[in-house]
Amino acid sequence: MNSKLHTELGYYLKEHFGRKVPFAEFCDLRNASFPENLESVKSRIIINYGAMFGNYAYFFAAMGVLYLLLHPYLIIPCCFGVWLLYLISQSEEERVAVAGKRLKREYLYSFAFCVIFLPFLISPKSLVSLFFTVGVSLLISLVHMVMRSPPSRGDEV
Repeated sequence: MNSKLHTELGYYLKEHFGRKVPFAEFCDLRNASFPENLESVKSRIIINYGAMFGNYAYFFAAMGVLYLLLHPYLIIPCCFGVWLLYLISQSEEERVAVAGKRLKREYLYSFAFCVIFLPFLISPKSLVSLFFTVGVSLLISLVHMVMRSPPSRGDEV
């Protein structure tokens, strides 16, 4: 049985990843300016998030890759856990075939999350570093949304 959350999340991501501007326009500093008031800040965040969601998602992915390169011992568990989650999401049955065995979905979800998060329990510094990386990424994205004048093309909103 395919979950409603999986379907809705997949639809949301497919729809929003297409909303992006060319990289040169995304990084163009000539489009940066201070907003006049709080209403302008709010509208810029809403418009830029809607128009450039794909750009921000690629930025977060790049920061994630940088994080993994700085913490190479996390690469194998994270890749294995994500691969396992992908296998689970591709099957619509109650039991999923993995390595010739049919296992319950709940057990596989638990195992995948344990594989991903166990290295963080062993090395708490990497968890702090992850929160720092996510926080810096959010801060940079938010500052970009506030400082960037909305895209020139209205069809991308």
